[in-house]
Amino acid sequence: MRMSLFRRVLSLSIALNVLAVIGSIALVQKKGGPSWVRRQVPKVLGAVVGKQVQSDYPNTTLSVYEQLSIGPEDIVLFGDDVLAYGGWHELLADPHAKNRAIARDDTRALLGRIGQIAGGRPRHVVISCGSSNIQRRLSHAQTAAEYARIVTLLASRSPDSDIWLLPVLPVNKRLYQRWVATDDPSAHRPARRDVELLNGIIRALAVNRPRVHFIDLRELVDPAGELRQEYTLDGFHLNGKGSQRIAMRLQQELRLNTAGALK
Repeated sequence: MRMSLFRRVLSLSIALNVLAVIGSIALVQKKGGPSWVRRQVPKVLGAVVGKQVQSDYPNTTLSVYEQLSIGPEDIVLFGDDVLAYGGWHELLADPHAKNRAIARDDTRALLGRIGQIAGGRPRHVVISCGSSNIQRRLSHAQTAAEYARIVTLLASRSPDSDIWLLPVLPVNKRLYQRWVATDDPSAHRPARRDVELLNGIIRALAVNRPRVHFIDLRELVDPAGELRQEYTLDGFHLNGKGSQRIAMRLQQELRLNTAGALK
């Protein structure tokens, strides 16, 4: 009886596998036969290789930064996606501007790179960080403690540096949902409340610290509290116009700071 049942199950399994093979062959023939299969192979391999390269982006970028120097006349852009894609020496029209930002860095990652920045004792350090903390659902308490540690370490190890803190920018929800959420469903979308709470924490770090400054970027935010559509392509990252707006604001603030220091 058991042998008979086993044979029936085995026969059914073989039949199903044969049907699956026949169905696959029919699908391939419908798509265009062997030539269609040959076209798909590079696409699949390319996707796999692309993910491998993308996953190694932080280490590759960091290895490049480790070969570059920082000096006392420099303006260092240090942080996450907001700064990572900008050609800041051109945007700021200043050869001393040096990009040391890495996309998707959070406060913990910045803490690990403090030595590389503070060691050169740059004239200015511009910091943007926090969006990745929100996306990874890190607690506000952890973010606040790590951000405070970043500022404290920079101030103590490079006491002649002026530290400029940029706010966490909100997202444009419609564009974010269309482009970012579909590409990375696991990422938590930064809500307006999260952004406002975190910006309150960042703003407080500049209180009673004459060399620590908070720069309000409300001109990038629309009346609904979202990132203005003209400054982003995907609702999260800044486009060229958005980076240019930040550069213009930095130029203004740094000029005022320099003028004040000369008085």
